[in-house]
Amino acid sequence: MRCVIYARYSSDGQREESVEGQLRECKEYAEYHNMTIVSSYIDRALSARSDDRPEFQKMIRDSAKKQFDVVMVWKLDRFSRNRLDAATYRAILKRNGVKVVSAKENISDGPEGIILEAMLDVMAEYYSAELSIKVKRGQKENALKGKANGGISPFGYKMDLINSEQVLFEEISTLIEQSRRIKYSQANSLSVLLFWRIGRRINNEVLLNKRADYGKRIVVTLSRQLEVNMTEASRQRICAG
Repeated sequence: MRCVIYARYSSDGQREESVEGQLRECKEYAEYHNMTIVSSYIDRALSARSDDRPEFQKMIRDSAKKQFDVVMVWKLDRFSRNRLDAATYRAILKRNGVKVVSAKENISDGPEGIILEAMLDVMAEYYSAELSIKVKRGQKENALKGKANGGISPFGYKMDLINSEQVLFEEISTLIEQSRRIKYSQANSLSVLLFWRIGRRINNEVLLNKRADYGKRIVVTLSRQLEVNMTEASRQRICAG
């Protein structure tokens, strides 16, 4: 019997190792049941709540070519987490003479298998919907406590991995203060070159060239503010004199 493997992992913290584990257990199942694996379809960082998955759709189209008899998944939730999609695409595969098999769930071909398959589809959709609610609630609580929710830290902040908080770069504050003192000691004609060098220092020494363009825009804003401060200080000295 010819079979293909469909493997998938979503974007919720899973990595390539997840796919490797799925493929390994599916291959073991195929070997035990004397199945010949002819191909594999893998979708990475894509949720099964939607059928908008390139490799999944390619597999469905290829099923019409009569090149395989079985689609094997590690568990049915790899196939879909939407019970309507699961039923729809299973029907398409069945029409093309292809059966969906789970390597880790023992689903019989009898009437009881229909009930079990339907229950697993419902549980997969339920788990996905419940997880979404929990994640959003956790993100809201993090935000209320001033903690990070992941992603790239804003300019001037770094991630405290121990407390999961975003804290200020002390190095940036030091560099800005140093630059302010240098600015007052330089002629106006050198200000553009000076602030270009400040931007490079912040990007190279503190941010390690991450988000460089954004960093330069921040530096330009800082330079303008320092220009205003310097002009105001000069005006005050003239008035005092």
